[in-house]
Amino acid sequence: MLTRRLHVPASPIARRSRAGSILLASVFVVTTGCIDFTCTPGGNPQPTDAGTPRTDAGTCADTNSCPPPTCAELHASGGCPAHRSCQDLEAGGTCLAACDEGFLFDATTGSCTSCSIVNCGPPPTCTPGVAGSIAADCAALHQVCDAASVACGACIDGYLLDMTTGRCTLDCTSFACGAGLHGETQGDACACVVNSCPAGQAEVFGAVPFRCTGSGGAPACTRGCSGQGETDVAPITDASGRCVCTTEPGWYWSAPLESARRCDADADGWANRSAYAATESADETVRGIAVAGCGAALRRADHVDLTNEYGQVATVAVCGNGLFSHECTGADGGWSYLPLVEPDAVDEQARVDATPLVTPALGARRLTAAELSPVTKGCASSAADYNGDGTPDLRESQAPRGTSNRADRWAELAFFVELHTSEFVAPVGTQTAGRFVIRERSRALASFPMRYQASTPGTYWRQCSRQTDARYVEGTVDPGFDFARWSPRGTPVVAAPPIAATPGIGAPAAPHGLTDLALPWGGAWRGMTHHSQFKCVAVGDPASAPASTLPESAFANGSYDFQTCAAVTGAPASFSCTTVATPAAQSVGWAAVRYSATTNQVLGCVDETIWRASQPSICPLDTPTDASSLPIVSSDANDFGALICACDDRDPTRNPGLPDPVDDAFFDSNCDGIDGNAAAMVFVAIDGNDAAGCGGRSAPCRTINRGIAVAAAAGFSVAVSEGSYTERVVMQNGVSIVGGYSRANGWARSAAAVSRIGGVGVVENSLVETVYAGDISATTTIERFEIATSNASNVGMSSFGIRAVRAPALVLRHLRVTAGNGANGANGPNGQTGERGNDASGASGRTHGN
Repeated sequence: MLTRRLHVPASPIARRSRAGSILLASVFVVTTGCIDFTCTPGGNPQPTDAGTPRTDAGTCADTNSCPPPTCAELHASGGCPAHRSCQDLEAGGTCLAACDEGFLFDATTGSCTSCSIVNCGPPPTCTPGVAGSIAADCAALHQVCDAASVACGACIDGYLLDMTTGRCTLDCTSFACGAGLHGETQGDACACVVNSCPAGQAEVFGAVPFRCTGSGGAPACTRGCSGQGETDVAPITDASGRCVCTTEPGWYWSAPLESARRCDADADGWANRSAYAATESADETVRGIAVAGCGAALRRADHVDLTNEYGQVATVAVCGNGLFSHECTGADGGWSYLPLVEPDAVDEQARVDATPLVTPALGARRLTAAELSPVTKGCASSAADYNGDGTPDLRESQAPRGTSNRADRWAELAFFVELHTSEFVAPVGTQTAGRFVIRERSRALASFPMRYQASTPGTYWRQCSRQTDARYVEGTVDPGFDFARWSPRGTPVVAAPPIAATPGIGAPAAPHGLTDLALPWGGAWRGMTHHSQFKCVAVGDPASAPASTLPESAFANGSYDFQTCAAVTGAPASFSCTTVATPAAQSVGWAAVRYSATTNQVLGCVDETIWRASQPSICPLDTPTDASSLPIVSSDANDFGALICACDDRDPTRNPGLPDPVDDAFFDSNCDGIDGNAAAMVFVAIDGNDAAGCGGRSAPCRTINRGIAVAAAAGFSVAVSEGSYTERVVMQNGVSIVGGYSRANGWARSAAAVSRIGGVGVVENSLVETVYAGDISATTTIERFEIATSNASNVGMSSFGIRAVRAPALVLRHLRVTAGNGANGANGPNGQTGERGNDASGASGRTHGN
């Protein structure tokens, strides 16, 4: 009998032996029982109670069975006889047909017998053709004959060890095949076959060698792929080896739900987040199906165009590091894009309808899923979340999120649907991304939903200029400042309104409001400023809820008007708002800013007087000017600060119908360009002329007396320009003279314009005077002059600045009068001679007489 030595490859327990025949490996199988058992090495499971071992097919396949015995357990229990080699394989310990050195295998008994008892024959060798050679036997087992150990060793090239059986089997996995082909074992050779699986089955993802579900230990596909949107079993499983379904265009495979789902359930152009996640899945199969199904539906934008009421556009660039108002640079992270992706919660109408707290009815009706997206907010309640991002719209701001997820950046552009609309503009030509446009609803249109109380006068709020709310702080996280980040900032920063040219003489103010313009208007970017005039707020205590909360007093004192809005039928959604005189505490709605002299440069309509110095001017050329040569203007507090060009019936303090008495404020009440009624005045200036017809503003008289004479004939008063007049002025009953005017400054009147009169006349050789007023019975005023008189020169003459005789109605105001020195009086005549005195009497030697 030939003795051969066998060596099991990679077996640490293989031994050299002398054998009388070629012995193959055999598997030791242990029979198991189930339920309430204990396992003993190499033995059957024993019941832990007094009962008989039982069998339960439902549990034996799971956990209630003994694990396969190891080689140590087989040797200990006798399952593998003494001196037999054993190898631990995946199926458990395997007793091999090999014996220890000096023992021969007995195939009849399965035991190993010592060579001292039986003849083990010549020593084994790997040399072919000699006695004891095992070379042919190793070749038959597809193993290398290892001369050093004189045993069959590793598998020859093209064969791999099967750890289940311990045999070397043909390996075709590395067989060189072309694309779409793989190697398979055919008989005792490898062949290239097409990568294909039976109908209804799929290639196991990543399997090497290629294999299909239902073979090679992979479970078979059981999916019918007959659900909505599903077409067939995908040709390759997902990464976990599960079969999935290919989908129709507009659908993707949802791994969590194990079914096809729509990419854009509400067909509004925004794919849902789950679909977007599938297109970026790490699982190649799931990603491929999603890209094929949703690719056409997944739109992207690399620019956002902000369009205001004027039709002006400011472009926001989408960069790798965020959103910027300039083209992307390397420092900005280069160009990126925003995918048009919305939360699933606002993509499916059923979910919108099922969450009335998150997406409540906006007044008259609920918004549909197609009307909602990541950029839509609504002012309906303190919990309303119309963009589905988990933050109530009332408390959400447009502050940068700093997120790496492109889909999250839409929150930086979210707007209130009552005030704005949006649309997507598809790419053209070679562009890979489109543009997203956000537009302000125009106040100038009748469809604009916001309103003011009927008690709030004026309608100029529909077209007034506004600026960014000056309370905005760069990078703020407070709500209520939508698009302030992309608008001019400061107080005030609103450029002069767009006017073609200054109106001519006698013309009305230049049209310059929103409704007056041909749109789009191409001037400097004026920003998106709805936030400055209308704010979504809760009525309550700001201390307890500071974000977007106004106290009830803000509405009671007239600072704001309150209103609530409702969605009505329209595309895009239209809204109708209703004012509320006294809002209830905790109610949510819109606060519309009323005009206030203290806040008009901060929020709401700006006071248009800030543009009175602008060129070209809004006001006509003949608008009176002030001492600084600026047009005299005012704002209409009853119409949101609309400009009044110095002479307008709307102005209660300055309009053509008002009287204009000369006053200490130099105020031109009737807009005729001077302080006082120019139509009833004669004008006098040092560079005038006393010729016939003098007295008008453009042709003043030269002397005050000539002016008085002209004025007396017409019943006027006299306006005297600055300068020195050397004359004795004789007042006439009822004719007033007023100084302080300046012909050089358009007859503006001020304290800086000094009119002086210096008298030189001698009257009746008895006095010197500068102004004489006699027999004044009607009100006659001398106002704002410096009057000086020269010294008297003749003996006994007096000096008078103003001499009034029988003048009870004379009025003297703002005068500085300096009289000259009077002359010495004449010497009196000599006195009369005194009477003779009495004679003395009674004198004595010692006394005087009387």
